[in-house]
Amino acid sequence: MIITSAMAFGALSAGTGILSSVGSFFGQKSATDARNKAAKEQYKRQLLIRGVNWNNRLNAYGKKKIQYQRQLDNNSIAATRAFEGENFKLAEMLKSQKFKSQEAMVLQTQALGKAQASLASGTSSAKIKQSIAAQAGRNQTVRDESLRSAYNFASLRNSRTLDQLNAANERAYADVQITPMSGPGPVAPAMESGPSPLGLIAGIGSAALDGISGYQTAKQW
Repeated sequence: MIITSAMAFGALSAGTGILSSVGSFFGQKSATDARNKAAKEQYKRQLLIRGVNWNNRLNAYGKKKIQYQRQLDNNSIAATRAFEGENFKLAEMLKSQKFKSQEAMVLQTQALGKAQASLASGTSSAKIKQSIAAQAGRNQTVRDESLRSAYNFASLRNSRTLDQLNAANERAYADVQITPMSGPGPVAPAMESGPSPLGLIAGIGSAALDGISGYQTAKQW
């Protein structure tokens, strides 16, 4: 078979067109694959960073909860010591008042005995006894009022301690009252479809037609 110049020209034209179509197809496909791969890698990195940040937030919140519980324990211990201190002071005061009352009764009995021994007149003796009893009653009233005041002040101080405890607990709770939330994650990338094989087929077909057209034209030269 003799290959004429027209045939060679047509074949060359068709081959050039086909190579151009194939090169363009695979070039576009490689670029699309590279972009899709880069998008996937970036998405993976975003997920990894998000996971690390989330774990760090959880760890920080966990440490705050531990510190919060320790603070509650310390606040409770401090309040308990304050309450015990008040109870101890009241108990000591009550014990002291009992001793004073017993001592007053002894002194009153002794005073009555002396008054009875030193006075012959029944009327005078009765008045002295009445006076001694009245003085003893006034002294007891003073002791009772002192003890009542001590109880009232202790109750007031205990109320203040309780208020301080609640306020301290509220301040400690402020650090853990907001539970961390992960929030929305990164949006998954949309993959590009790339060039269609049908386009490649159409390009090859067009190149073949161009080759035939070139052959027909060359024959007329």
